[in-house]
Amino acid sequence: MKISLKELSAGLEVQEIIGSNNLAVEIDNLSTHSKKITPTTLFFAHQGVLSDGRKYIADVLKAGVCAIISDADNFDWTPYRSAQVPILLVANAKATKADISKKFFLPDNPNLLLVGVTGTNGKTSTCWIISQALTAISQPCGYIGTVGLRYYSPSLNKEVFAENNTTSPDVIDLYQFIGAAHQEGINSFAIETSSHSLDQKRLGNIEWSVAVFTNLTQDHLDYHKTLENYAAAKKKLFVEELKNSSQKNKVAVVNVSDSVGQEIVAWCKQDAPEIKCLGYSQHDSNAACTVVDFKFFQDRTELVFNLNGTQVKFNSQLVGDYNVENMLTAASVLAGLGFSGAQIEKGLSAVKPVPGRLERIANDKISVFVDYAHTPDALFRAQDSLRKLTTGKLITLFGCGGDRDRTKRPKMAYEVEKLSDYAVVTSDNPRTEDPEAIIQEILGGFTGTRDNFEYVAITDRHEALKHALTIAKPGDVVLVAGKGHEDYQDVKGVKHHFSDQEECRKILEN
Repeated sequence: MKISLKELSAGLEVQEIIGSNNLAVEIDNLSTHSKKITPTTLFFAHQGVLSDGRKYIADVLKAGVCAIISDADNFDWTPYRSAQVPILLVANAKATKADISKKFFLPDNPNLLLVGVTGTNGKTSTCWIISQALTAISQPCGYIGTVGLRYYSPSLNKEVFAENNTTSPDVIDLYQFIGAAHQEGINSFAIETSSHSLDQKRLGNIEWSVAVFTNLTQDHLDYHKTLENYAAAKKKLFVEELKNSSQKNKVAVVNVSDSVGQEIVAWCKQDAPEIKCLGYSQHDSNAACTVVDFKFFQDRTELVFNLNGTQVKFNSQLVGDYNVENMLTAASVLAGLGFSGAQIEKGLSAVKPVPGRLERIANDKISVFVDYAHTPDALFRAQDSLRKLTTGKLITLFGCGGDRDRTKRPKMAYEVEKLSDYAVVTSDNPRTEDPEAIIQEILGGFTGTRDNFEYVAITDRHEALKHALTIAKPGDVVLVAGKGHEDYQDVKGVKHHFSDQEECRKILEN
């Protein structure tokens, strides 16, 4: 599809046009990457977290870009005033990029059901459950988040999948995916919404129908610096984005067992009475949506929920205690959208396990689960879930990523010592750090106060997996934590193929 710059820029508050004034140029590609330029590309040059995109304007002009939109302030435009292509200078190029992406990929401006999920833990699983449940209820729903961008294509009779390197994709990629899915008849999307994207206003023009808050525990302090800043970023999904959405019948679904969730509920009541606020809790029976009963098995969970006065009972293919809360969160969203108890039971019963979230590695020898847990709280939750399924020892393999919050490393070890019988500390994604130095910081968290707890440090992740699976006996459960769905290991800036699932299967087969 080609569209003229004049049509795309209609309604924009353009401060100045330098270079060519030919707005009739036709565009069929949007980009913020200077190395992804064609003669029909509109390039956005704005300030990013690590660098200023305006530094690459000379490169994209040389590559043959057809137009540029950029931030006007604090930059010397003298060298580009004679450029052969139009350069539109605006007050906020990042916000403009979002508006143009939406207009470019969704020209008919459809009314979509967009569910945003934020919180430290549970975003991926909750979005996955919502998307699969809605699809099973016959309201096809796309998934956008950590485990890729996915939707089921009726015309192709298969799932369409695109890789995603961040929790919340760049707004161009986001709208390109939504636009392609919409053409296939997909009008609902469950979207993981990270604190980074909220803080940086990367998704600021989305017309949310539902906003969800799961919980808040320590993570990303390398970026936010304090838990207060981290919480404030999460709240923006409600106090800014949902509040300003033009959608009717807006819904907030909030975990009221979390103190930040309680603050969001109080804000809704006082400042946003037009938003329907539905509180849920696995432990507080006074919440609108609660857990009535559940029973664990290694291959399923039996669940009974009370959803705002409606009782639903179903079997889930998901296992583990924290998945009870994830299922409750998703069920609360469905209830908030007005689905009946029978529809909710049908939808939740159809949900398949989430890749890398307590994903069971099928074998007839021992019980092995791969999980993405990479925060102290998530690691505690994963162990706590599996402890209930363990008749022998719980063996936990874990590490910590490099170039990330160092303060959580000893805390990870502390949580493992509380619940596991044996720990294997290994390399995760060391990135630019020395993996052995990371491991030494982790080991500092073991207190030595728990009887019969043992641990070993094995830097090579393959050898660590081999050790954990070899020492396990029938009745033992092995938790492989940290990487989940990832199929790579990032070492010194280079991503090497490495899948915990693949490695476990190979070791077990041998």
